[in-house]
Amino acid sequence: MPRRVEVDRVREVVAGRPGAVVVELGPLGGDEVAAMVAGLLSVPPGPVLLAGLARAGGNPLYVREMVDALVVDGLVRVAGGWPR
Repeated sequence: MPRRVEVDRVREVVAGRPGAVVVELGPLGGDEVAAMVAGLLSVPPGPVLLAGLARAGGNPLYVREMVDALVVDGLVRVAGGWPR
């Protein structure tokens, strides 16, 4: 994932404060992405949608932005009870 210099600097400043805790978060797994998308769309995602969302690399911000863009563009449809 791309990193921004500004974010790294903030992390350094916060980590240098007494009692501060920096929590490193890893990418979401496939089941976690599926649960997130189900929450966003109110139905569980189908395999085609999940395969496309794999390009987000488990980054929840990217997953949400991709889902939002697909919905706005009318590219998410429900077939057989599953969004595709």
